[in-house]
Amino acid sequence: MVARFGPTLLFSVPTLYHKMLQAGVAAAFARSGVRHFISAGEALPPMVRQGWQQATGQTLISGYGTSETLCLMLYSDGDDGRFAATPLTEIRCPDPDDAATPRRIWIRSTTVALGYWRRPQAQAEGFSEGWFSPGDMFVPHADGRLEFTGRNDDMIKIAGQWVSTVWVEQALAAACGDSVQQIAAVSVTTADGLAALSVLGVAVSERAELARQRMAEGINALPKHRRPRWVHWLDALPMTPTGKVQRRSLRPLHEAALEDNCAEHHGRSVLQQDA
Repeated sequence: MVARFGPTLLFSVPTLYHKMLQAGVAAAFARSGVRHFISAGEALPPMVRQGWQQATGQTLISGYGTSETLCLMLYSDGDDGRFAATPLTEIRCPDPDDAATPRRIWIRSTTVALGYWRRPQAQAEGFSEGWFSPGDMFVPHADGRLEFTGRNDDMIKIAGQWVSTVWVEQALAAACGDSVQQIAAVSVTTADGLAALSVLGVAVSERAELARQRMAEGINALPKHRRPRWVHWLDALPMTPTGKVQRRSLRPLHEAALEDNCAEHHGRSVLQQDA
């Protein structure tokens, strides 16, 4: 498609960029005349951003937007993954007492929707006088940029401290490097009723042992309240038709693996590690 139509901008999801790196075709795309590569749809893992830079010499830009905003409202082109507003976008960020507390942001732009059709509760929660607030959480920094921490339901309080599944996923993905294909974290409840984290990973087949070793090292390097209690290794993670991880399926996968006592789950080998 790129060779046939000659686009100068390429928008896709992190999974596709990762697959292009694995297939060794990233450099060919960079030589095809594409000026900018933009990733959106879910958090861009640092290993994919860095791998793309090494393979192509070009920055993989991470964008943030929603159906309600039509266009990307935030972008990140740095290694730290923090977002800045795109041109003509206004951002308003509530200022709670704890500056490190993730919070919802409000967005105003000419492309933002007027509201929801016949959904009064969602309208009241998400729209106000021309501003729109998505259900995603961010931590503001002194330089005015925003750190994405996931949706409201991706945040979990462990030992009195907020933990983002996005933080955990990115830290473990960086620790595992090229030994893993995918990593996803999900909040779960223990038998004692306490909040905990579970990680589901897909190892590169010929590097499975290395993936387990690096995962254990990565977990031990995390602050104690961010350490997942379980790690389940699967052959694949559930994906949506648009190439994103199907988040709603992660918790049932974790629960099924526990019920199976780490046995085969739907034909996939599942390993539980106590972190």
